[in-house]
Amino acid sequence: MDKIENVIHNIVIYKIGKKEKFLAGFSEIYEKTSEDLVMLMANLAKQKYTEEVKKLVIHVHDLEDEGDAIFIHSVSDLFQNGSDALYIIKWKDILEDLEKIADKFQSVSNSIEGIIVKFG
Repeated sequence: MDKIENVIHNIVIYKIGKKEKFLAGFSEIYEKTSEDLVMLMANLAKQKYTEEVKKLVIHVHDLEDEGDAIFIHSVSDLFQNGSDALYIIKWKDILEDLEKIADKFQSVSNSIEGIIVKFG
């Protein structure tokens, strides 16, 4: 949550007016990952490693990979097509936080899986 709050604060601090298309991609990833984590938490209560748990963990990993791809493409696009150095620096900073958020989702998924495997 702190990283998400940091992204919002930076958008305000940097006075970002133009919405970049990659924001929608990250938002979609976060929404899907959040849904998967809710289902993983429900499975945590059952303390049984099932095929559903395995599929959810893999899906979260795949979504994190999508976040990596969006990050790489977006940073590359900024440096290839951007002409305003400050604009590039601002969005690169925001992109790094957006990518770290996807990493944190995967970390939570891995932790839940570890608990289920260990105690299930």
